[in-house]
Amino acid sequence: MKSLLPPLLLALLLHAHAAAAQTPFKAAPDAAAAERERAELERKALGLVEDALTEAQSLKVLENRVRAQAAAARLLWPRDAKAARAAFKAAADGVAELNAAIDPEDPQFYNAAQAVTQFRAEMVNAASPFDANLALEFLRATRPTYGEALVAAGYAQPSQEQALEMSVVANIAAQEPQRALKLAEESLDKGVTVSLLGVVNQLRAQEPASASKLAADIVHRLRPEDLRGQGDAGSVAQQLLVLTRPADNPPPVTVVDGPEVVSVGRVVPDSGAPLLDEQTRRELVEKVLTAVAAGVPSQGGGYNLFYAFQTLLPELEKSAPARAAALRRKADEMGRSFNPYEQQMRPYREVMNTGTVEALLEAARKAPAEVRDQLYTNAAWKAYNDGNDSERARQILENVANPQQRAQALRELERRGQWRAVQQGGYAEARQTAARLKTPEERAQALLQIAGRAAAAGDAETARQVLEEARGLVETQMHGQPQFAYRLQVANAYAQFDSDAAFEVVESAVGRLDTLLDAAEVLDGFGQEAFKEGELKPQGGYIWNDLINQCAQSLALLARKDFERAADAARKFRRPEARTFAQLNLAQSLLGGLPSPPPRKGFAAAPTIIYSKN
Repeated sequence: MKSLLPPLLLALLLHAHAAAAQTPFKAAPDAAAAERERAELERKALGLVEDALTEAQSLKVLENRVRAQAAAARLLWPRDAKAARAAFKAAADGVAELNAAIDPEDPQFYNAAQAVTQFRAEMVNAASPFDANLALEFLRATRPTYGEALVAAGYAQPSQEQALEMSVVANIAAQEPQRALKLAEESLDKGVTVSLLGVVNQLRAQEPASASKLAADIVHRLRPEDLRGQGDAGSVAQQLLVLTRPADNPPPVTVVDGPEVVSVGRVVPDSGAPLLDEQTRRELVEKVLTAVAAGVPSQGGGYNLFYAFQTLLPELEKSAPARAAALRRKADEMGRSFNPYEQQMRPYREVMNTGTVEALLEAARKAPAEVRDQLYTNAAWKAYNDGNDSERARQILENVANPQQRAQALRELERRGQWRAVQQGGYAEARQTAARLKTPEERAQALLQIAGRAAAAGDAETARQVLEEARGLVETQMHGQPQFAYRLQVANAYAQFDSDAAFEVVESAVGRLDTLLDAAEVLDGFGQEAFKEGELKPQGGYIWNDLINQCAQSLALLARKDFERAADAARKFRRPEARTFAQLNLAQSLLGGLPSPPPRKGFAAAPTIIYSKN
């Protein structure tokens, strides 16, 4: 395959070939072969989906059947809409049956309701990009009758259903903007939610006048007291301020080092009509300022209101400097309440961003204890990154008083030194650095990086030696789930140059997982309950489902070299639910790397779906 050739060699070969044949079309046979290979891989992957759907019919647990059918529908839809609809219909009937069986007085009420909520979201995600009207029909037909009980028990937000519905309406807006506007306005009557902004953005691309109308309606519905509450109003106000910021006042990039992290990127002004007219935006600004003047609560909607206020300050400092001075003092007061660490670090931001190592060390010596460690850490990384001086960086880090922070930084310094040696081709030095890492996991990860780099450079012999060292480390110094995961990482590294060795590891992992699943079923109920009616549950069996998925992902790396062996390995799981999901995960990994037809323009008339209730 030409794509595997180094670019320079490829260019020389093409030049020589063209000179000899005097034709620019000699690449066509290879392109045609690549397309045939892609189509054949897609055909085989879709065959796995069909096998999984057939297998799913034998599953006893309804939740397992629904999950398999929903996953199959999502994979089939871009390529076989008829088959996708059939899978969607089967899953929809299952969701309706699960929904009807839920009893708010049942001790397992929350778990059962949460499972249905998750299934409904998966179904909507499967159908909405391809037939949003069908997704909306499904969503409304399966709307829970126990929603108020969930909210009363504290298990759900009142706006949860609105958010899910608006995610569908945003897709409808791409094809039917006027209908989407009407649906969004109906949702707005129930309250302001962040999900409405997805509809605004989609309408803005399709029909800007409708986007402006919806955005203005949202602003008119906002009340200062709502901005201070626990709902979405504060977040909606902040995002609308960013979307409509004047072109000469781009939003700053803000990074907060404390527990709250906010990153606001530059918003490119719309080249067409503004989303909000001047009067409406001024109304939004005044509502935010009125809410702030009344006091910002320390919890609930306080954070959203605080960041909406922060968004306004740069433009107010230009347009109303006299007023902005008082507002800036207010912002500092709020900042000390919400994020005292950021306030402590503010005087040192400039030296951290632009200062030399010596300037940072001088600042650290004079700084209060609360920020001193951070300044020493920054000085160490500057010494390492700018001066390539790992020894000095190590010496600076010895000044960090917090033992956990110091140890973590020293370990990261070792990892970066090892990776730098790998990038420079110094594999022996990198292996020595890896040996100094403290935990087996860190050493194994470092060895895997070295092997991957060597394999990419064409040095299969070094890659093999390093992987054998990593494999020995995994087998002798790890156990349990980490050992299982690192075995598969070793297999993934082997896949670059030795598929037989990789298959050997993955096939062994499948057999091992079969044994573990049998043992887990015997122990089920002594702690976590992961099984129901003898099958692994979608909920409650997260560890086991994750391990099945890891095996499938490793097999996907090998399927392009030997599809049949990879598919056979997925089919070797003894348990039908494990086989089903291994095949679906393998197909997902393969189809996700292949181009698929774009969603159709316009929604085809869909047959009416009747959702069974029994």
